Amino acid sequence: MTPFLNAAVQHLGTNEFTVINGEEIEFPDGSKVSSDDLDAIKALASIIEEEPDVPDRVTARQFKLQLLTDGLLDQVEAWISTQERAVQIAFEYSGTFVRDEPMMQAGFSALDFNEAQIDAFFTSAAEL
Repeated sequence: MTPFLNAAVQHLGTNEFTVINGEEIEFPDGSKVSSDDLDAIKALASIIEEEPDVPDRVTARQFKLQLLTDGLLDQVEAWISTQERAVQIAFEYSGTFVRDEPMMQAGFSALDFNEAQIDAFFTSAAEL
């Protein structure tokens, strides 16, 4: 990788750069990237700007706090109380909630969540 691309990689994630006439990029340290490297930089930028991966699991604390935040905790606890004892124990004592486990799928189905809503739930929960 050229020194220009190294500079680009260091600054792209911070959005600290200026495009000059659509042909050159200048960074805060004064380094510039010529139009020859612009396509490579655009490709790197698209990779960096991709959506973050949706977590496949969150801690019990994160999961239950997200339920509370979304106003779903009471509804979920009521649903859990109607399930078999093993599900109740798993909900109460699990240290981690894994998105693809059957209990989770059944719970989200009971809430009429679609895949996008489940993604948003796990993404938000992971930030708590």
